[in-house]
Amino acid sequence: MKKLFYFFALSFFLLSGYSASAQAIPGNDFEQWLLGQPSSWLTSSLADSKSAQKTNDAYHGQSAIRLETVENVSEEGDTAIMPGFAYSGTIGFNDITLGFPFAARPKSLSFYFKYLPVDQDSMVVAVVLRKTGGEFGPETVGSAFYKGSGKKETYTYGKTDIIYESNDMPDTAMIFIFSGTDTVQAGSVLFLDYLNFEYNTSVNYTSRENALTLHNIYPQPAVNKINFPVSSPISQRLEIEITDITGRKVADLQENISAGNTNIPLSVESWKPGVYMYRMNAGDQTQTGKFIVSGK
Repeated sequence: MKKLFYFFALSFFLLSGYSASAQAIPGNDFEQWLLGQPSSWLTSSLADSKSAQKTNDAYHGQSAIRLETVENVSEEGDTAIMPGFAYSGTIGFNDITLGFPFAARPKSLSFYFKYLPVDQDSMVVAVVLRKTGGEFGPETVGSAFYKGSGKKETYTYGKTDIIYESNDMPDTAMIFIFSGTDTVQAGSVLFLDYLNFEYNTSVNYTSRENALTLHNIYPQPAVNKINFPVSSPISQRLEIEITDITGRKVADLQENISAGNTNIPLSVESWKPGVYMYRMNAGDQTQTGKFIVSGK
């Protein structure tokens, strides 16, 4: 059987029409759809409607994207196998914009997915951070590549760390999602939802007498408990306020910490899965960040 991966031709077409113009991940939860396309994404449904669809089987919110590797037979009898794919970008009246404006240096890209592969097929999520205006055109600042195989029948947390090639600040981010790669097999299905960039939350306040260090909170994502490890040269009072994504306060911790290292645990066993924001106050210092609570 001859496999014609014509999706590469479409990929080249999209890449050759690359342009960019300002942050976050637009359409990261695949909630908004129009004419079979999720808002801020370009998908393989332009070539085959079955390969990229809206699904109510979501991890976060009401909908997610469902990508399926499909098989088509041409009039000449050639078999074309095309992975379902989604690229961050938009279609305008006169051009295609691949990627979205983005000026930050995140640590990693995270997401939730289910995967039902055929045979040894595998799925891919990739991100490329680029800087335009280089001497030889757009330059890659950093990139990450996640390849997953094996059946995942329930939503699973996925994360891939971004490897940086320079100290430049990117101005564009591009995200690519494929339902199959390498041994592409018709029938492999990928459900994907809730893409987010994650940042290093370790901050060291060294210019004040009561300098405080908040280390990376863990685990990420949290299931039963989240830990806030801090270091302080003096004894002082610490407050940590937690809100959900709507801004509703869900916890307020008041701790008197001693000089040295202290771990502040917080039970999240009964919390709903999702993203939570924290604000830590100590004297005139404030640190904010976020963490994820996943279902069991």
